[in-house]
Amino acid sequence: AANSIGGLKDLTPENLAVKLDALRSEDSAIAKSLEDFICSELEKLNPNNHLSYLVEAGWSMCISLSRDVLFEVAIQNYHDSLPSSKSITIIDHPSVRPQSRTIPIYKLIGNLQNKDPGHSLALASSDILIRKSIWPNMLGTCSDHLRGNPLVFFGTDCSNELAQQLLSNLAALPAPAPNSLFFLKDDPLLADPTIRALCNSFSSVKVVDATIREFANAVH
Repeated sequence: AANSIGGLKDLTPENLAVKLDALRSEDSAIAKSLEDFICSELEKLNPNNHLSYLVEAGWSMCISLSRDVLFEVAIQNYHDSLPSSKSITIIDHPSVRPQSRTIPIYKLIGNLQNKDPGHSLALASSDILIRKSIWPNMLGTCSDHLRGNPLVFFGTDCSNELAQQLLSNLAALPAPAPNSLFFLKDDPLLADPTIRALCNSFSSVKVVDATIREFANAVH
C-alpha cells in the first residue's frame, strides 16, 4: 500500500524515517496508517536462532537499539521459567526507573508495546531526534547495573549512526561510566572509522573471535 502513495514509490528502510516526516505534512491520516502497518509487521517478526542462547547469558542490563521486542519478550519468558528469577524492566522513558532485583532493558528508540506519548516506538526522523535528546537521562542508571562489567555489542550494524550516538553518550556519562567494550570479530561496526575513534574514549576495547552462540554460552 505504501508504494502506491505519491512520493513513497522509492520507500526503503534507509529513507523511511525522512519519508514519514514528509508524509505527515502532506497527509497525516495516511502517515498514521503507514506507521500502524509498520508496527503490526514488527509485531509479526519471528526470533532468529541466536536469541535462545542470548537470553540465557547472565546479563545485568541491556541497551537496545532495536525497533522490535523479540529479545525483550524472549528474555522475559526465560526468566519467568526460572524459580526466584529477576524481573525485566523496560526503560523506554527517563521517568521509568529500574527496581531492585530487575534486569533493565533501555529501549532507546522507544517501545513497540507502549503506545503512550514519549514511550512509544519512534519511526520518523523528528521522533528519533527527540528520542536521542533524552538518551542521557534514560542511561543515567545503567552504570549502577553494569557494575564495571564490559558492555558487549551485538547486532547493532543496522544503524551505524545510532551506534555512534550511543557510544558518544556512554563516553560522556559520569563515573562510574562503562569503560570496557566487547565486539565480536565480524561485527560490521568495527569497519566504521567514527566508531573506532569513539572506542578510544574507553579504557578497554576487546574483539572476541567467537560467534554469538559461542560467546553467549561462554558467559552463561
